[in-house]
Amino acid sequence: MIELQNYIGSVSSNCKNTKFVLSGYSQGAMVITNTIPSLDPNKITYVANFGDPKLYLPEGKGLIPDACKGKNLSPYREYAPNCHTSAGSLGAKKPYQESGWAGKIGLWCRDKDIICGAGVKITKNSSTSASEGIIGNAIASHVSYVKEGQVKDIAETIVKKLEKSFKSQVPVKNTVASTNRDTIILIDVSNSMDSHINSYKSEAKRLAKQTIDAGGRVALFTYNDLLYDRPTKLTDFGSSYDEFVAAINDIETYGGGDAPEDTLYAALYAMDTVSWRAGATKTIVIITDAGYHDPDRYGNTTKKVIEHSLEIDPVNIYVVGDRNNELQYTELISGTNGGFYNISSDLAPSTDMLLTRPSVVFPLDEYQGVPGDEFTFSATVTGEIASYAWDLNFDGIFETISAGPEISKTFTSEASGFIQLKVTDVNGNVSTGSAKLTVSSSLAVEPTLFNIHTNSAPGELSISYSLGENTAAVLVQIGDAGIGITSETQLYISDIIEDTTISLVPISYDGTYGTPLNITTNGNVKNLGLGGTTTSSGDKSTITNTTTSNDVASPAVPLAPNSGKR
Repeated sequence: MIELQNYIGSVSSNCKNTKFVLSGYSQGAMVITNTIPSLDPNKITYVANFGDPKLYLPEGKGLIPDACKGKNLSPYREYAPNCHTSAGSLGAKKPYQESGWAGKIGLWCRDKDIICGAGVKITKNSSTSASEGIIGNAIASHVSYVKEGQVKDIAETIVKKLEKSFKSQVPVKNTVASTNRDTIILIDVSNSMDSHINSYKSEAKRLAKQTIDAGGRVALFTYNDLLYDRPTKLTDFGSSYDEFVAAINDIETYGGGDAPEDTLYAALYAMDTVSWRAGATKTIVIITDAGYHDPDRYGNTTKKVIEHSLEIDPVNIYVVGDRNNELQYTELISGTNGGFYNISSDLAPSTDMLLTRPSVVFPLDEYQGVPGDEFTFSATVTGEIASYAWDLNFDGIFETISAGPEISKTFTSEASGFIQLKVTDVNGNVSTGSAKLTVSSSLAVEPTLFNIHTNSAPGELSISYSLGENTAAVLVQIGDAGIGITSETQLYISDIIEDTTISLVPISYDGTYGTPLNITTNGNVKNLGLGGTTTSSGDKSTITNTTTSNDVASPAVPLAPNSGKR
């Protein structure tokens, strides 16, 4: 803190008109957060923090918080898709946005990053007995901001702030693919494609070059008939244009068999083999002269591909194919809000559309509430938009029109599915965004522990308990150190030499933290074991069931190694 203050003061004394951009990751974000109150906001253009252990989003507090209904989102909430995110693992810095700092602060907190307070969602009936597996996934999320593209998002946000501050000095950048675009090109390489491959290669190269040059990403896959090889990934997202060119130049047609191809499996394989960026406009371009098996040899159906595309964000599927097969692709295209282009015609219009179509990004991955709740769905949209249409009952029909990218609706009964927003720009180009909605009475059930028994001896403590309704696992915390997350119902602790407090925090399936069970015992914990037996006799520990402070939405967990040095 002192070093940062001194640096800004030193530079400012020599260059009085200098403005600063500050960004911190993990412990680095915490340093900036704690330093902000002593800084002059007029000297700072923007502060971008990600993975901040001192994060504070008041709209995430409570069993079913406002954030889960899309309400009262903090203005500095740039990316926090988990609606239960409220406070970082080391407590909340309040206020997070000081007076005079409006529009100058933004924070990013990835889903499952428990360092900055995002809860860990646990699927019912999944095994969570290996605490290191769940805590490992959470730590992996904390160290994946670069890999998943959030740092690029931060950089783009900073550029926009600089453009606003220095309007006359900053050149206008190329608007093609100005938003994140992740595009998969999926090419049918069966023998019947021989007459089309070469003509498409040049157009695919143009699409790839312009997308990559503007900061987008392109991946290349091939597929064949059911009787031949499974789909093949030739280049992944993040590959260079030269790598893409080398891969596509090497493509040759071969094989084939019956007329329909293995398209459904290929689409699912491609969607699951790449790492999509959060907030990116996601596209699959299928190049084929044939129809497809539905269902395929694995039982995959068109409906399954559509549902999976929505789960991802969605992925819009476009087909460049033979007009004779267009009818079969109607359901796949309409269900993913894509399009069809004739493989024998000029492909330039379709390529231009993919490069310039608008984008739609929801702030949350999932909205949650109980029957009777009103939800506000609001999206960030790019482009010059002519119309906004909504699907709010999960049937794929965009029956509701709004004046802008925001709409409110009260759900009177239980519901589960993906709401969608479809935007059409002034040139007729279309994009969609999707987010999961769960309306269920069970969400109102707080995760709890019961049947608690402890047995202690000198330097040792064993604990047993039962998991309540809507309770998936327990976060174990000793003092200020998080040990891990487990679904085991028996704990054994030894080598106790000082007074200490053990906190058992119940976690619901959607990642909500319940009221912690605090056990105060005589000793400092050296070892923690899962499993074993306990008895209810010989209790020498004090159990207190205390309410979680509003300032501490998520218990403390260890910071990732070197997390403050990135």
